[in-house]
Amino acid sequence: MSVKKFVSPFLAAMLCAGTTVANVETKVMIGERGNKIAYVVSVPDDYETSKKVYPFLIHLHGHGGQGSDLKGMGGPLGSYWRENCELVAIFPQCLKGLTWWHPEMLDAMMAVVQREGKKLRVDPDRVYITGQSMGGYGSYNMAMRFPDVFAAVAPISGASGGSGSLAASAGIARRGAGSLDFRSVIVSRM
Repeated sequence: MSVKKFVSPFLAAMLCAGTTVANVETKVMIGERGNKIAYVVSVPDDYETSKKVYPFLIHLHGHGGQGSDLKGMGGPLGSYWRENCELVAIFPQCLKGLTWWHPEMLDAMMAVVQREGKKLRVDPDRVYITGQSMGGYGSYNMAMRFPDVFAAVAPISGASGGSGSLAASAGIARRGAGSLDFRSVIVSRM
């Protein structure tokens, strides 16, 4: 499996279409599960009673959300995601003084994705990553570092580095919010 397409942030709309659910969130602090970063795991309200296999979304916060206390991360921890998205999501927190493109953070985040991906009922062919600003840059960097993990990447006001290096190196299409072209590219594996 490898990243097939890069899509606009309308990925959330595609994943969240359907019935209303109220997600259950679990806060995981540093070291609780052998992790080097804090994160939130969000599962649909009916997760325990359902046998469904869910899409798996990783969302990276923007600059200013760094720390180890899960405060100030912003992004989709708001009510829309909890009430409208039938998916399993991870919201990791970048350590203070670092960014999502530091190799240390990429590796720590992938360890969380792998551990939770094995533990939770998620579809390994429907693993998506998104992020805003610094998190958008991080989502591109995760796709470059771990190309076989993600079905799609939806950066919000992030870039892949000089001259579209990610798209060029991977030979794939990409779309990101923050440009004048907001058309979405539909991902074939959704």
